[in-house]
Amino acid sequence: MLALTIHAEEKQGRDGQKFWMRGGVLLIQSDGKKIWSVTASGGIEKTVKEGIDMKVSLYLDSLNRNTVPLIRDIPDEKIKKIHSLWHIVRRGLLRHKFAAKATINKREFFKKKTGNLLPGLQRHLGCAKRAKVSKLFLSD
Repeated sequence: MLALTIHAEEKQGRDGQKFWMRGGVLLIQSDGKKIWSVTASGGIEKTVKEGIDMKVSLYLDSLNRNTVPLIRDIPDEKIKKIHSLWHIVRRGLLRHKFAAKATINKREFFKKKTGNLLPGLQRHLGCAKRAKVSKLFLSD
């Protein structure tokens, strides 16, 4: 089992409208091939519990892709819950992965020291591909 902290994030939709993706804590379990939710708390709780009730799971290899899994031959409502779980888990794993590679902590940040931009975060910060960003840290 793995507990993931999912932070709320402001996003912009394809139509240009801004919206918030809810956060919380997610407890997931895996059998080595599939992953599924055990429980959740916070803003994601309702969505996750609906997925648990529908027995929603993901193949682990789907989390390595940059797009949601293509699914056919099941009800649309279950597909939506699978996509929701995929997005929630990806957000938690992305943060978990980058937090382990952080090069600067809060104290150093406030002392105006700098750190390197963590790989893959340029897109989330709206930076150019090779832009340098200073004073970046992650915390729970």
